[in-house]
Amino acid sequence: GSKMLGGLVLLALMDITAAADNYCLKIKTSDHTDAAGKVVIKVQIKGADALEELTDGTTQYVGGADVVNTCWANKVEYVLVKSLSATDGWFGFFDYGWDGASGAIDKKLKCVDKCTGDEGYETVNHLYAANKNWGDSDKTGITICTKDECKLEPPMEPTTAAPTTAAPMTAAPTTATTTQEKKAVLSSVIRPGV
Repeated sequence: GSKMLGGLVLLALMDITAAADNYCLKIKTSDHTDAAGKVVIKVQIKGADALEELTDGTTQYVGGADVVNTCWANKVEYVLVKSLSATDGWFGFFDYGWDGASGAIDKKLKCVDKCTGDEGYETVNHLYAANKNWGDSDKTGITICTKDECKLEPPMEPTTAAPTTAAPMTAAPTTATTTQEKKAVLSSVIRPGV
């Protein structure tokens, strides 16, 4: 009992801060008539030992459906996309942001491996994934990912320059009251001999 109480007191005294989930990926199925389909999506997160599988290719995503809407504490290094179906391709949108879920998730990914399409296809505005060839249909503005696993990368996060003028110095608030309050909480919890 006393060890558990001590652990709770220790947690109460610690300043616990969690990393913000700032790096967000949103993947949505197009509303186009033939957009519904199955798709495999994997991501590599900076610092992670292995790829994270977000979808396994068994779910049928209908038109307009969110496929992925997730944020991570660390940057997405790349996304792998593939369709396993030769008859049921998938068509949708990929967006990325680095300002958290409430920020703008509107940056376009760039295909760096295994994609095809007409001029400008490297910037992923609309992506078609299927385990078959595209055919003769118009591919203007479409990134095509057929048969192979395609690799997409998010844009570089902008760097902010340090200010050139020094900010005015202000006195840091004292923590005496907070320390006294923590001591009071601690002494009220610990009762010798109980």
